[in-house]
Amino acid sequence: RWPYFYYTDNKLAEDAYVNILLDERENLYITTSKDIKYLEKETDSWNSLWNGTLERLDLDENYPAIIKHLGSGGTLLLANNNLLHTLIATAVDPTEVDENRLIFDSTYFVNWVGVTSTSVFLGLQHKGSETLPSQVVYYEPAAERTRIFSIPEGATMGFIKNENCHIIDKKGQMRVFTGSAFQTYSYFPPYYRGEEIETLPHRNGITVKGDIVKIAWKGQYPDPSGVWVYENENLYHKQSLVFDKTTLNSLGAIELEDIGAIYEEDELYLGASVLDGTGSEIKGVYSTSKTAVSDENRATITTSKMISPEINNIWQDIALKYRNGEFIVKQKIEADIEETELSGTWTAANTFTCTDDISALQVGDEVIVRKGQGAGLHAHIISITGTTIVIDEGLTAVTSGTFTFSCERWAKINLDYKADKLSAKAGLKDQKLENAQFKIDMRGTLEEMQIKSIIDKTLKK
Repeated sequence: RWPYFYYTDNKLAEDAYVNILLDERENLYITTSKDIKYLEKETDSWNSLWNGTLERLDLDENYPAIIKHLGSGGTLLLANNNLLHTLIATAVDPTEVDENRLIFDSTYFVNWVGVTSTSVFLGLQHKGSETLPSQVVYYEPAAERTRIFSIPEGATMGFIKNENCHIIDKKGQMRVFTGSAFQTYSYFPPYYRGEEIETLPHRNGITVKGDIVKIAWKGQYPDPSGVWVYENENLYHKQSLVFDKTTLNSLGAIELEDIGAIYEEDELYLGASVLDGTGSEIKGVYSTSKTAVSDENRATITTSKMISPEINNIWQDIALKYRNGEFIVKQKIEADIEETELSGTWTAANTFTCTDDISALQVGDEVIVRKGQGAGLHAHIISITGTTIVIDEGLTAVTSGTFTFSCERWAKINLDYKADKLSAKAGLKDQKLENAQFKIDMRGTLEEMQIKSIIDKTLKK
């Protein structure tokens, strides 16, 4: 399937990556900014369907052209601007197309389309802004009936799972259609911070296999980019994108410059743009076929902020149970630094220079590398001398190159870690706090975490 698109001799413009469709007859269609093209297998060439065979005027290039396969008989749905068309993909007569099947309010455009066996769902985005209220249209072609649902949270991105429509809205809520409304069942991390999702997933950036949903997301500091997975009622980050795994000069970009489609067969493929160690974008298709060097594999778990049921809790102990590997435990310090993105240049594996204003930084702060060389690294400052910063660890393959980073206040906890014990504990010094939050840097397999605290009853009257 992929070689048809990538290796045909009849080259296409870059905007051909907008939408790809393979129907039940194994016919391949793509949209360009103004046309629909289909692959002629016998000649391995692309032919015009919308402008050519069907003799229609150019599509509106200011809005996405989205094609979907509807049932049997070679019927295609085409959405463009505020219009939905149906057409017969194998048409030999230009009249075999319903040019205006549905016409929506001209202040909206169709941003995504989802198809079940009996119905069609369309996401309408406001032309003014993603943050303005949007709509989701429920269309039953057999009955020629439509219902429109308002989404006050802003724009959405939709997908079909178990013959039903699910959406992700700008607030970061994952919602399912109940027949009368879209009910929330899960959340992206920005929701918990009272933020909106800055960039929704691409309309081709979500795959569904059984009960597992994989979502390609651009990322939003401090939440990492890459593949997010929803399964067993949990939404979690699975994989980050690196620009070069040969020398392992990155653990994965926290934010991407751009992200598009996701495709899954034997492997997972993502179309994306990543910032490299020279500050340049690397655009292409990234896959999960190559794994990183095992001794540098890392992951991070950050707990939600745990609020005391009374004014204060006395935070006593934290314990880990693990199968193998090494773990670093950190606790959030409330006096935080403004989340400013700074620029750095590596001079050694654990040393870099920064010419931005670093007056707010101090020894003990955590450096979080967001993009470029060493992306995904979490390390702590051990010294600041002028514009030179030394951190407590780095990546062995990183001795030069540029990157962007932020600093947060996370204090390391002295864990009684021993690799052969398979469990470790640390005292939290009976801190009296209104809330607590913890982060675990994992270089192994964690099985369980326990946090012990008691209510500070001395405050009661």
